[in-house]
Amino acid sequence: AVNVPLLATVPTVGNESLAADVLLGKRLFYDARDDRLAALDYMSCASCHNEGSDDGRVWDFTSMGEGLRNTISLNGRAGMGHGFLHWSANFDEVQDFEGQIRGFAGGTGLMSNADFFTGTRSEPLGDPKQGISADLAALAAYVRSLDRAPLSPFRGLDREFDAVAQAGVDVFRSAGCADCHTPASMTDSSDGDGLHDIGTIRASSGDRLGGQLNGIDTPTLVGVWKTPPYLHDGSQTTLEGAIAAHQSTVLTSLELSQLAAMIRQLDDGRALVE
Repeated sequence: AVNVPLLATVPTVGNESLAADVLLGKRLFYDARDDRLAALDYMSCASCHNEGSDDGRVWDFTSMGEGLRNTISLNGRAGMGHGFLHWSANFDEVQDFEGQIRGFAGGTGLMSNADFFTGTRSEPLGDPKQGISADLAALAAYVRSLDRAPLSPFRGLDREFDAVAQAGVDVFRSAGCADCHTPASMTDSSDGDGLHDIGTIRASSGDRLGGQLNGIDTPTLVGVWKTPPYLHDGSQTTLEGAIAAHQSTVLTSLELSQLAAMIRQLDDGRALVE
């Protein structure tokens, strides 16, 4: 690593609007120089989640007990606001990213080894990591602050659904989409017990927590206009393709286009409410 000396710190914000813990967490989120966060000083959380969004890539996490995983946007989810994290719902607190910092980015971690390896704390869904490290708590606070999804450009100036999308609402309800994509969060993600197999799990999907992957955690539909490719393995490049991949759902071409139009127009300003 190149050792570059700090010459000066220049303030650029006169009146900081972020709370102190959120600001610290944001700094850690974008920091690739801190060896606690990444080896070789080249990777930060923002490398995959710049501005809280996604990088549009599919990563192979087989070595970490998962499989091919499409990067998930953090925006609009407010940390644990939609339930457990990841496609396999294998994190029950934002602080579980301590294991990913160590195992994926190669950092030494934001808590001590003694704390990390106490009991089952080093395991996802193990003993709680919350309350152990102030820096890890700040990182979690920043992730929780990402509570707004981007506004959809597919909606008109009145911010209402157009006629095609409104027809898609009827398709959404009649096809039973709300059974899993429950309004208004548009997901039934909770504690990892409600995983679903829509017919897309294959060998490359890998495992969950070292065991069989029986289903995928339902992703929210809010803001997905901005996050192709789709599905847990990024195997569909369009919303139409992702909808059609649901083997239990049979739609006409018109219904498919109407439903896709509705989903493209979903954002925090217009989420369905039953």
